[in-house]
Amino acid sequence: MRIKRIVERAVENWPAKVLALAAAILLFVFHGIATVEEVVFTIDLELRTDDRLASATPRTEPVRVVVRGGPDDVERISGEDIRVVADFTGYTEPGTYVEPIRVERYGRAAELHPLEIRTEPAEVTTRLEEVVTREVQVEPVIVGAPERGYHLAEFFLSPESVQVSGPRSLVEGRELVATEPIDLDGRAESFTAEISLRRPTDLIEFRGIESVRFTATVEPVMAETTFVGIQLGVPEAPEGVQLIYEVEEGSARVRGPLRVLEELSAQDFRLEPQMPEVDLTAALDEPDEPANYPVPVSLEGPEGITVVEYEPTETVVDVLPAPLPPDEPGGDDPEPDDPEPDGLEGDEQIGEDQES
Repeated sequence: MRIKRIVERAVENWPAKVLALAAAILLFVFHGIATVEEVVFTIDLELRTDDRLASATPRTEPVRVVVRGGPDDVERISGEDIRVVADFTGYTEPGTYVEPIRVERYGRAAELHPLEIRTEPAEVTTRLEEVVTREVQVEPVIVGAPERGYHLAEFFLSPESVQVSGPRSLVEGRELVATEPIDLDGRAESFTAEISLRRPTDLIEFRGIESVRFTATVEPVMAETTFVGIQLGVPEAPEGVQLIYEVEEGSARVRGPLRVLEELSAQDFRLEPQMPEVDLTAALDEPDEPANYPVPVSLEGPEGITVVEYEPTETVVDVLPAPLPPDEPGGDDPEPDDPEPDGLEGDEQIGEDQES
């Protein structure tokens, strides 16, 4: 009787009791949902393989990792506390294989429980190939240009070749690897720099070194130009001697740094006659016959400029007695004006003519 009474009470107003129980369950679920937060990280996938094999499949986008848990717990986790791994170390032969993506917890992620963690995607497919190593040449990637008036004369790499390692299909047949860009913009002097090597793909690794030493020789640009109207220098003549040169100016073709040549003019050069070691006053013995001397001519100019050719390389100088000043005996007097006719003498002459 007692059990019957209990059952009767339990089923009494049962629709209301069922509704109350359902409401309690919903409240519990909604409360749980309200107190759970979700955070999403994007993390690079780590592929683990046997030492003799390497993945030849281009790496996909980072794995999307969704972490759900209490608000306080989720806020304490960072992407550095989680690793996503696909383990292919159990395969020792080349081929295509599929493995699930596992989550490894570190730091705070390993300490907090419970946490719900899932990955998108959940698995990964890759092709494994035999690992091969090959020596390849290093090719510098040079960008930019030196300062105007300068150029890259030569460069050296040390070492000139490196070893690369990776899946057979990506390494075999490869001849070169490039450096990161080497900027010459605005350079006006030689320099040496350590330059990183650029990996052709993430699936290829460098053995031993990942950078090379780049040494560049930057020099001025050399150019040639011609200057005309270069004046002939006239040395001082001995006393009593007059020197008359056959030419008074010349020209020269010179070579030098472009920036220097652009700032020069004919006035920066001078033709210098090299007078002979003779007694020029001997010309005074025969004043009517000038002495003629062939005189070599040299070119004087700024330092650092190379003379390609110039002219004249020789001239003739006439040596004459210097004219005496007008106020000295024997000097040239100015010609007098014609004298006016004497009026009286004229009249007398006229008178004589009349008497006769």
